[in-house]
Amino acid sequence: MTDTSLEESRPLLPPHGDKKAARCAYRRSWLPLLVLALVGGTVFLNLGGKVDLAAEITPKRLAAHLDSFAKIAHANNGSRSVAGGSGYLASVDFIYNTLKTNTDYVVSKQRFTFPLFMKNKPGYLRFSTESLAAFFSEELVSGHDFEPLNKSGNGTVKSARVQAVPGGCNSADFASFEKGSVALISREAPALTPDEPCIYRAKISNALNAGASAVLLYTNLPTAGPVLGSNPPDAKDFPVFGITHAVALYVLQKLAIGTERVTVSLESNVKYVDFETYNVIADTKSGNDNSIIVAGSHLDSVPAGPGINDDASGSSATLEVALALYRTGLSKTVKNKVRFAWWSAEELGLVGSTWYVDNLAKSNPEELKKIALNLNNDMIASPNGARFIYNGREAVNPDLRGPSGRIQSIFEDYFDSKGLAHETTPFDGRSDYGEFLKFGIPAGGLFTGAEQIKTEAQWKKFGGTPGIPYDPCYHLACDTLENIQGLGMELFSDLASSMGHIVQKLAFLDDLRGYLSE
Repeated sequence: MTDTSLEESRPLLPPHGDKKAARCAYRRSWLPLLVLALVGGTVFLNLGGKVDLAAEITPKRLAAHLDSFAKIAHANNGSRSVAGGSGYLASVDFIYNTLKTNTDYVVSKQRFTFPLFMKNKPGYLRFSTESLAAFFSEELVSGHDFEPLNKSGNGTVKSARVQAVPGGCNSADFASFEKGSVALISREAPALTPDEPCIYRAKISNALNAGASAVLLYTNLPTAGPVLGSNPPDAKDFPVFGITHAVALYVLQKLAIGTERVTVSLESNVKYVDFETYNVIADTKSGNDNSIIVAGSHLDSVPAGPGINDDASGSSATLEVALALYRTGLSKTVKNKVRFAWWSAEELGLVGSTWYVDNLAKSNPEELKKIALNLNNDMIASPNGARFIYNGREAVNPDLRGPSGRIQSIFEDYFDSKGLAHETTPFDGRSDYGEFLKFGIPAGGLFTGAEQIKTEAQWKKFGGTPGIPYDPCYHLACDTLENIQGLGMELFSDLASSMGHIVQKLAFLDDLRGYLSE
């Protein structure tokens, strides 16, 4: 942004003849420039009013970051996953080098080791009716037709009945479920039906509680490749396979016809190995060290694709807010320290953010207490999405409803001021803010939707297409730059700008904790 011109910013000179006053006025007109020269570095000269950080977060700058992530994925077998190695490490270097080159922040790569889930052996999945065996003329292949979900348990099931479960969000959906059977469950709500009040992990937990011997998880979308995801913590010893749409469709057809009993045999053979990875952390040099705003996004993708929406969008927004805060000179005068974070291995179970918070809690609890709040960007460019704000007023911990609700209100007020529609999304710990909540740190953030279905009411409010997911390419190879064009980029720009707005507002509060507790 162009600096305000000297002529426009210079105070009016007193009437001709008052030479002393004129000299004083002239010196005063140059004083701001002298101060800026002494401070040095990149500055934003705005003598006429407050800098609007949100206005600095432009679509062009955001798109440039997305393009960098797309190129990284293209050069690394189409993925930026932690498990894939090179694509994620290139993403780490991109963030680190960009910040080191363009800011004065204290930037670090935070190295740590975690147990990486992986297949020990391929395992197998075999349906035992003659018609299914004929349809699948070749044996189903691990990684092509089915895949154990991250953190799936080991286990073998022999000739168990397959039962399709409608819904799965409620225990009542399993009322007729036969213990020992294998549950066939859709990741999403059925097409053209109201969105379900839970995510797939809750469905897996409900199947486990209903006595299922295993779960086969599928997608309603006619996409290639098995469904990917992570087992919930209570199902860590429970075998769960993601299967392809094609496999699920044929099994569902046979179950609907009902002329033969469909059974399945399967084996999940997995293990954990120690694996080294990195978070990227960048702190402003200014600001109260005892009042820290942590603004973060996860940096990795799933192995199946480049992860441009999930979550190069969030990482790009966090990067551009960080760059703009420095570029405008605001980072030098913030009252509360801002810590930008790019988390590793979110797709493997919120690993990076969990390690960060847990490590502080164990090794430096006083440092953890300095964190006043967490802001989170995860998937903010969904091509059929909506402007979702985490519903902090419904935090599980009653003590966090006030401060998290306060964060929520800032986003709501910003969108209202722009005439932009918005809705809340469950504050369910599904992303990297979850571990902060566990330690009593308020949080908030943004989302544009994943695998769940857009309703007709949301279509009328936000545009897009009703009856299909917010992101039809969620966790798939098609999560590319092309995937997010149109509505996705519009939402991306809106949400990234709102993140700039809230960072600026919170960073300059005299009493941040007092504000959150009001």
